Amino acid sequence: MGQSLKRIPLKVGGLSVDREVVLAKPLGNNRFILQSIPAFIYGLAYGDEIEVENLDTGEFQIVKRGGHVTLRVFLNGPLDRVEIDELIERATEASGLHEIGKNAKANTDSSLLLLSVPVSMGFPRIEEAMKAVQSIDAKWEYGNIYSEDGAPLNWW
Repeated sequence: MGQSLKRIPLKVGGLSVDREVVLAKPLGNNRFILQSIPAFIYGLAYGDEIEVENLDTGEFQIVKRGGHVTLRVFLNGPLDRVEIDELIERATEASGLHEIGKNAKANTDSSLLLLSVPVSMGFPRIEEAMKAVQSIDAKWEYGNIYSEDGAPLNWW
């Protein structure tokens, strides 16, 4: 029987003291494989192997990339709409995953959809899939392609 998953708080941002709790599979020696899609930790993705350097502060280093691209979709109103369903379908047909970060109850509230797709899908196909949200005025960004300051990470 495999080890159970663990919730671990990881540091968000270089200077930030804020932390985000992610779901991870323990490997021992403070090493983990992420089993959830990070909402606000730049540079990190589902499937990445990390070593937590300080469990109290959530400081970590990436040991090995899992080969997934994180995408964050921000929009006003609920996620329950055709365009979001189409986007999820495109992402998951290529062995992708999705998680609901926040599903707004009213049209004036914000929603957050998290997607994880294999980098092997290719950036042209990823960006083509993301066009599904243009008609609903959603904003999207890569979560682990650029650093917080906008520099390409070049891990792929």
